[in-house]
Amino acid sequence: MFEELNQRLGWGSAAPLEKGLLLISSEDTDGGFLLHHFLSLFVKHKLPVLLVTLSQSFSHYAQACMKIGANLEKARTNGHVCCINIMEELVSNYLEFRQLDEEEEEEKNINLTKTSNINHIQEIFSIVNSRIEGLSDTMCTSLLVIDDICTLFGLGFSVCDIERFVHYLTIVSKTKRMLLVILMPCFRESKYCRLSKFLTYSAQIIIKVSALPSGHSKDVHGCLQILRKDTPDSIWQYKLHDKNLHIFAKGTSSAVL
Repeated sequence: MFEELNQRLGWGSAAPLEKGLLLISSEDTDGGFLLHHFLSLFVKHKLPVLLVTLSQSFSHYAQACMKIGANLEKARTNGHVCCINIMEELVSNYLEFRQLDEEEEEEKNINLTKTSNINHIQEIFSIVNSRIEGLSDTMCTSLLVIDDICTLFGLGFSVCDIERFVHYLTIVSKTKRMLLVILMPCFRESKYCRLSKFLTYSAQIIIKVSALPSGHSKDVHGCLQILRKDTPDSIWQYKLHDKNLHIFAKGTSSAVL
């Protein structure tokens, strides 16, 4: 758990009371370490967590969170954490309901979103929403994490589909006292830019992480920016350690001073 990041977010050491969408936007770097932080933070406070995996497995997050002091596996056993693997849900449904004739069986490329009965984004939302309804404690703030929203493009969903999916989840998060955390890597293709604009508009908090413009450095790993509506932007640099995240003003790294 990264205490310095909590302080920058104004949370301190207490359990976060935020609800709505928190967007993690990563450019030329991996922003997954921020997902590890939020998962660990809620697990340590024994708050309900729903993890929706699209690009990584539950075991990946369990190992990453263990390094910073949170036992995700134990929390899942105790009912505090629930995980949905969307790819497994799609494939399972696809295998159960797929009935192809000989000509269809010869096709090499099959779009899972069109050949299974989960052929609309609303139905995937229903899967997620049913797990939200089953969270153990609805009286406190809970966490919903989607680990790489752009993976849905690779599953055949359009920008409109994904926008609709996020819109549904954002509404639920505000009514259920839930913090919705979405990771979106930045790419320059038009569909990614359009989705990024939609998510930026919808988010209450945006955390941007990016590589250094000057290139790789062992003492400064990148830039971190926190944006909230109606508040001044805050820009720092950071260095990621095995169990901690050090955040400092630009140009004040110990290697520079």
